[in-house]
Amino acid sequence: MSEFEKNNINNSSENEENIILEDEEIEEYVPLSKRIFNEIISWILCIAIAFGAAMVIRTWVFTVVRVDGPSMNPTLEHNQRLFTRIIAYTPKRGDVIIFHPKSHPEVAYVKRIIATEGDRIWIDENTAEVHLKKKGSDEWEVLSEDYILEPSFFAGIAQKYADDSGEGLLIEKDHVFVMGDNRNNSTDSRIDFGDRAVGQVHVDSIIGKVFFRWWPVGDIGIIE
Repeated sequence: MSEFEKNNINNSSENEENIILEDEEIEEYVPLSKRIFNEIISWILCIAIAFGAAMVIRTWVFTVVRVDGPSMNPTLEHNQRLFTRIIAYTPKRGDVIIFHPKSHPEVAYVKRIIATEGDRIWIDENTAEVHLKKKGSDEWEVLSEDYILEPSFFAGIAQKYADDSGEGLLIEKDHVFVMGDNRNNSTDSRIDFGDRAVGQVHVDSIIGKVFFRWWPVGDIGIIE
């Protein structure tokens, strides 16, 4: 092998070694105290982000509530825990909702929507049947309510001649009419007087729709 070839081989080896050395990552030494501090800051940031996300979800998406009392038996029982959907909710007949009653806006009630804006309603005090004329319809229908605990003959403001038209109670714009499934033990829209007044519920006072029961474990399921 010529001297020229030997020099080329040596130069090539040195270049390869230089390339390898240049590509190597040199780990910077970080003191233990700084590493611990960085770890703590990282955890604080993670917790803050998680807390912020939870608050956004709780405020704008859904919230958790606890049932207090027997007014929605047998659908809901005392002390059960529920998820309530807040975002993009439009009230519909049959929905179970959480709302603030006008007589006690600092508390929340859970009831079922029986009638919505433009509907007419009356309750037959002889049969306890709930009669509904839906908005835009000329026909009365008797509601099939297999969810109620037992019928109630108390009609309250939902009487056949509750307004001047003689056509039952007209549900006002942006309002709903609600009742508890436990009709004989429920403070609801039938009462529109005194310190227990609920009356027609304005949509702005509705917190959201109950859609899922998560406690107790044996009762987990969708609410209908």
